[in-house]
Amino acid sequence: MRFEKKLTVEHKYHSCRLDTFIFKHLKSIFSRTEIKGYINSKMITVEGQHLKPSYRLTLDQEVFIKIENNYDSKIVPENIPINILYEDSSILVLDKDPGMVVHPGAGNHTGTLANALAYYFKDSLKLERMGIVHRLDKYTSGIMIVAKNNNSHKILSKQFKSRQIKKVYRSIVWGKTAKRGQIDSKIVRDRYKRTKFTVGTLGKESNTNYKTLSYLEPLSYLELYPLTGRTHQIRVHLSSIGKPIFGDELYGGGPNKIKSFHCKFNAKMKYIFSSFNRFALHAYSIELLHPETNKKINFTCSIPDDINNVIEELKSE
Repeated sequence: MRFEKKLTVEHKYHSCRLDTFIFKHLKSIFSRTEIKGYINSKMITVEGQHLKPSYRLTLDQEVFIKIENNYDSKIVPENIPINILYEDSSILVLDKDPGMVVHPGAGNHTGTLANALAYYFKDSLKLERMGIVHRLDKYTSGIMIVAKNNNSHKILSKQFKSRQIKKVYRSIVWGKTAKRGQIDSKIVRDRYKRTKFTVGTLGKESNTNYKTLSYLEPLSYLELYPLTGRTHQIRVHLSSIGKPIFGDELYGGGPNKIKSFHCKFNAKMKYIFSSFNRFALHAYSIELLHPETNKKINFTCSIPDDINNVIEELKSE
């Protein structure tokens, strides 16, 4: 992929770190790690100079970004089945399997959705971020949108940034939840574990609404409506109200949570955990404006068998 852009330092970014400044402007395209890599690879200059990611910018300095090759060019096409729900000349809508990483990263260089897209749609290697405009966690299943050209990628990225795109999730959580609820806690990266997030007054604005579809003691089945798109948002928010997602060990919803409930549930929950190897979160539907026609479109994907099996086991009690 070839990418070029010139940015001028505005007053509010005076004394801002170089890597942070670029991320603030291009976070819909590149991750922080990618930006640091490009700076260290001398693909980004400030007034013609190659500087460190930690360099502090000054007012009116010009930052020039010229990326000739990024990691996408090294992605090896792999014949991995993907469940396509819809496709036209502008977008691809798919149902991601749980356990599939979206984009290569540390420890996951093959077997990703990006590898599958490179095989299925070879032109994706030429697109910004291979057409991927949003991500799901490795163990989250469900609906994703992929752009098939750079214009669609740009339009969809703007829709995500302006919160025009409406997403609905389904999840099973520990405990009994209210019929409806709203969680507005800010989210910040955990001070002690960098792969984890938590709620905090200094975090980013985050909003999640939910309604309870059913209570299957000792678990609740929810439909969730995230109004913002922070990393791990739903997982963090549910954990913050004491209702972690079933199977989510990072946020307190793993097998040890069984001890918090009456011993009469022990055998049943241990049995369910024996055949459930992820956390119960599914991206159920998405609504957006088609990048070419500008018409509102909506897609839904069915609840996967593993989550349905948990629900049926609890109903049979």
